[in-house]
Amino acid sequence: MLLPCTEILIVDHHSSDATQRIARQYGARIVASPSLGYSGHYLDQTCHDWILCLDPSESVTEGLQATLFEWRVNVGRKCRG
Repeated sequence: MLLPCTEILIVDHHSSDATQRIARQYGARIVASPSLGYSGHYLDQTCHDWILCLDPSESVTEGLQATLFEWRVNVGRKCRG
C-alpha cells in the first residue's frame, strides 16, 4: 500500500489488468506511457520534492509503510514549526 504517500502517480504501460480501476480507488493519477522512450519525464509531473518510484513487480512491505508514515508525521511537525 502507498497510503503514506501524498500523491500517487501511475505510469500505465498499456496494462490489460485492473491497474487503472485499482489505482483510481486509491485516488491515483494515471498517465499513459508511450510504447518507447524514457519514462523519467513523468517525474516532472509530480508535485512534491520526495519521490518513491516502484517498478510493477515491486511492493511496499508493512515495515516500510510504517516507516513512511512515521517519516511523514515527523516531517509534517518540522514544517509546521
